Amino acid sequence: MDLKWQNFGRESLAIYNELHTQADLTIRKNGSVYIASNDEELQLIEELYEINRNNDYESVLLSKNDCIKKFDGLRSDYCKGGLFFPQELSVDSADMIVKLHKLLQEKMGLQIFYNTTVLETHEDDQKCTAVTADGAEFYTPK
Repeated sequence: MDLKWQNFGRESLAIYNELHTQADLTIRKNGSVYIASNDEELQLIEELYEINRNNDYESVLLSKNDCIKKFDGLRSDYCKGGLFFPQELSVDSADMIVKLHKLLQEKMGLQIFYNTTVLETHEDDQKCTAVTADGAEFYTPK
């Protein structure tokens, strides 16, 4: 994983955790796991584990036996090992988006325009502009 995208992911975790303190967004802190099914994938997760250590991002390298014990239903003939990310989150996306929209509207004054197609966007030093299919223009300061 490229560090740029990992940083975006880490920032999104912080944002979700902060928003979750303001409303129940269905967030579950159950982590995520990558399961290696062959030797090449096992090498990849071992390399990713080292990258994570160097970037101060928590991950746990799991042996095949660790994975079989931890994850019910995982076939032993499939699994070679795993890499667990304890900080990662899961959400019920259908409920979460409704609750997030409500939070952003009520607490932050966000206006949401459903069923609106944005055809183009522009930005300059002062503002960002979005132009919709019906010709409306929305501005936000930069």
